[in-house]
This record gives sequence, structure tokens and C-alpha cells, in this order.
Amino acid sequence: MRVPGSTSSLQRERAEGRDIRMVYSTVDALNIARTHPGRQVVFLGVGFETTAPTIAAAILTAAQTKLENFSVISAHKTVPQALEALMALDDVRIDGFILPGHVSVIIGLNAYQPFFRSTPDSRCGHPASSRQTSCRPSPPWWSRSSPERRASRMPTRGP
Repeated sequence: MRVPGSTSSLQRERAEGRDIRMVYSTVDALNIARTHPGRQVVFLGVGFETTAPTIAAAILTAAQTKLENFSVISAHKTVPQALEALMALDDVRIDGFILPGHVSVIIGLNAYQPFFRSTPDSRCGHPASSRQTSCRPSPPWWSRSSPERRASRMPTRGP
């Protein structure tokens, strides 16, 4: 609510009498639109890959139920785009990323491959003149051995 826009903020507009509400989910926004058919309800959708499907479902629900006073402003981003923006910053040294697991399950490992295969430079945590040829992390212990060795290292339940 307090994030400044180009000319105002939602908080300032609310203080000036506009009906701006923070809702828990799109279901709440759809209910507001149903109970106030004479008013336009605009849901501001903000987030990454995992929030977009629920907002898309709300748009479909509004269309199927002929709820014409409901609309969405989408401000969604993708994690790879955010990583690209970080990697493009000058004078920023990045030693690694802690990536969001819930997003990673949705987009998969391939979305991150360009970052692991990039040319080494100071943003990857080592100078360009170093012997290291990749910013790619070493594989986890379980991928460096045969399936039998991996199975023998896996924790088991019970005695």
C-alpha cells in the first residue's frame, strides 16, 4: 500500500477517500465484485510464476459467471528475469543465489541453465582471470556416484 507510484500511492489514494482494500486472495476480490455489481473491482496481481495461475483462474471464473465489473492489473514477474536483472548490475559481486523452491518446482531446472553456464567474471564470485571456467556449482553428492551407492547413502526409516 505504501509503495510509491509515479504520482501517488495506494495508501495516499485510500486516505483521500478511494475504496482501496487489501484482500487475502482473488476469491475475496470476486466476492466484493459480486456484492457490489455497480462498482468496478480491480485486483492488482503481484508476484512470480506461482501466483499467476490463481489470478488466471479468477479471470476465468469472472468470465464464466458473467461478472463484468471485475478486472485485473497484472504486475507479475518471472524469477529468471529477476536473476537477469541482478546479473546485469555493474559493481555487484554475486556468490550464489538461494532460489525459491516453490517457483523452481513450477519452472524446472532448465530455466536456470543460462545462469550456470555463464562466462566467469567478478559477479560470479571469482575474477575473470581465475582458472575456473564456469559459475556452475558442483553437483550434489548424490549425483556423483552410481545408483547403488546413492541408494546406500539415502537415509532409511526405522531400525
